[in-house]
Amino acid sequence: MFVNKMAYPDTFIIAGLKLKGKRNAVRNKLEVPYSVAPDVGVGDVIAQKSGTREILLKVMNVSFLMVSTFDTGTRHPYLLSLNIENMTAQEHAESNNASTTNNGSPFGDKVRIGNHNKQVANVRLQQLIEKVAESNDQEAKFLIKTLLRNSTVESVVGASVSVLLALLYA
Repeated sequence: MFVNKMAYPDTFIIAGLKLKGKRNAVRNKLEVPYSVAPDVGVGDVIAQKSGTREILLKVMNVSFLMVSTFDTGTRHPYLLSLNIENMTAQEHAESNNASTTNNGSPFGDKVRIGNHNKQVANVRLQQLIEKVAESNDQEAKFLIKTLLRNSTVESVVGASVSVLLALLYA
């Protein structure tokens, strides 16, 4: 059997094991041949050895492929395929630190002003319905009931529609 060191030139530390593999940084993919599957899962952080340094990689997806290497360039028959995210590079990436101002809203949540002149208001649907139910505004109650009975809204909100409607009839 022919073992080609260039087929899998990179060294990785996965669950304490030193393994050879190949990383495609552009596609955020990592391939590691194996005989016994290493203990690795989504969310794990593995290290790629780069000289005396390490590049930390977060596992985003894992596939254990059987009979995938066909013994090409390695003595291991199986291939571990990982989608990864370079955590070391993220530390050095430029961040967008736009000026942001947070102000309270009548519903107790926050309104965020900033970030390229966008305004974002976050109000939970239940909070909105509770406030409308407490009010004497019949038009608002009618509009909310109509909205909640809409088939598209029902499919998005799900089973909690009946609970929300009950708040308006209480």
